[in-house]
Amino acid sequence: MPTVREADESEVAAVSAALTRAFEEEPVTEWMLPQRTRRRSRRELMFALDLRIFVLPHGGLVTTADDDHRGLVGACLTL
Repeated sequence: MPTVREADESEVAAVSAALTRAFEEEPVTEWMLPQRTRRRSRRELMFALDLRIFVLPHGGLVTTADDDHRGLVGACLTL
């Protein structure tokens, strides 16, 4: 059964990678980052910076971890 808890700095990479995959075909970020070859890495960096600067300092990141597999299942963030 997944556990809901507050995320910490050690999970920023996993959450930003998940957000990058979730917004892969999102038109606004495709427009903001027009170079297709670099879009994924820049989007991941953008999410990581947002998490570190705006979200984590205010306790705005909650994640769910699968206790059986010790993996990140999902995340919810507030700005």
